[in-house]
Amino acid sequence: MKTISQTHLRSSRILFLVISGIFLFGACFAEQTASGTATAPLSLAECLVTALETNPGVLSAEDETQASKQRLNRANSNLLPRLKAEETFTNFRHTSEIMGMPFGKEQLQLKDVKFSQPLYTGGALENGVRAARSEVKLQKHAETRRREDMVRSVAEAWFGMLSARAMEEVASQALFDTLGHERHVQNMLDAGVAVRDDLLKVQVSVLERRENLVQAQNGVDLAQSRLAMLTGLSIDPKAIPVPANPDTTPELNEENAISHATRSHPLLAAARELVRIQDFAGKAAKGALLPNVALQWNWSSGNQFNNAQDNWDATVYVGLNVFDAGETRSRVREARAGKSKASHDLEDLQRNILLAIHQAALRIGEARARFELSSQAETQAIESLRLTEERFKAGAVTSQHLLDAESALVSARQRRVTAGFDRELARIALWHAAGGLEHALLPLK
Repeated sequence: MKTISQTHLRSSRILFLVISGIFLFGACFAEQTASGTATAPLSLAECLVTALETNPGVLSAEDETQASKQRLNRANSNLLPRLKAEETFTNFRHTSEIMGMPFGKEQLQLKDVKFSQPLYTGGALENGVRAARSEVKLQKHAETRRREDMVRSVAEAWFGMLSARAMEEVASQALFDTLGHERHVQNMLDAGVAVRDDLLKVQVSVLERRENLVQAQNGVDLAQSRLAMLTGLSIDPKAIPVPANPDTTPELNEENAISHATRSHPLLAAARELVRIQDFAGKAAKGALLPNVALQWNWSSGNQFNNAQDNWDATVYVGLNVFDAGETRSRVREARAGKSKASHDLEDLQRNILLAIHQAALRIGEARARFELSSQAETQAIESLRLTEERFKAGAVTSQHLLDAESALVSARQRRVTAGFDRELARIALWHAAGGLEHALLPLK
């Protein structure tokens, strides 16, 4: 019995340990999964999608498009017949009298039905519909442009934050290297092979490196604030990896950019619609000089003598503006001048877009060349610092030479970081000038 009890107790302990182990493993796995999900870094595409779906400026442009569609519906309604029904009930305190005799009823109930249909307006209503339809297209192009501007702002804020992060890493590495230099000089001073002046120079350089790090960290905070303002997201800059060579924006040459802008730039499309709107406005104004024809039909029931008496009438209205002191012709001339102005604005806009494309293409070439040169300079500065450190340890050069070599390396790294992100910003500017930035950064959407 005692052996059986010990065996049973031992089996119970083993079962308890197995269950406890499974429970602890599941809890640890769940915690790791949750922490991994919580710290998953955001991407540029996620920031862009969130901004386009939630930013008030983008939503305002969408609302304006919807409002223009309702104005189009109102313009279309002017071509359709109108039917209006009325009923009035009147109670008179005194009836009318004729030669001392009461006349009429003390209570009067009238019913009316009115029908009207414009038959010909000289093209005023039809051109009004065409102008409203062009306005809807114009607002859609304006909405697209607003989305393009938002995409550019978010992308610039994103790469601005990455650039600030990269500058922070450069400043942090520079501080780390200079602190190591300070410890080495301190050891040499303690051994009597260095002078106090060498240590003071290094300590001044350490303070300068700390100041640069503070500025870089503040730059990260400013960039993060701007990106959070545009997207409404809570972003942890440290959770986003910094690429050594930022090269994520698709390539676009100047020739293709011009072709894309000519074909589908939202500003150019909106300007063309504005020319059409002014043309339709002129035709609508000219319609006031032509005859207007309309059909009217009225039915009424009841009069002051008999509430049940019915009557109806049909009228064909024909009107012609014979003389209005030149008002209509002034409106026609105004619309023509507006069309001419819109055409000139379109031509001016085309030139400005071509200039913006050319400038962005030049900046891309400049930034690419600067990145290649600064990368070579960084490689050479690293080797120069290594040789200077060896000579400093051998006592062949002073600490000032070592500080100069460190400063040259820091400057080369900063130029390389700046050139890399300037190249990305120039590509963004080129796509924006061509009117296809949203499609370039969000091809699937």
